[in-house]
Amino acid sequence: MDAIRAELADPAQDTETVLSLALAAGYNSLSAFNRAFKAAEGCSPSAFRAACQARLSASTPNSADTVSET
Repeated sequence: MDAIRAELADPAQDTETVLSLALAAGYNSLSAFNRAFKAAEGCSPSAFRAACQARLSASTPNSADTVSET
């Protein structure tokens, strides 16, 4: 489950579907993976990914916030 959490939190893995990550981790179905993930984390894999992305975007300075000095 640690590896899956890391993949869901990794912005480089955004193009990977939750299903493809679940199948790569050895789960036979998305529903089985969702149940196991929710039991371990308390939220769905999609909600976990969205929360990670929100934390990342909140901690990354927005390009509009930066001032270029020339």
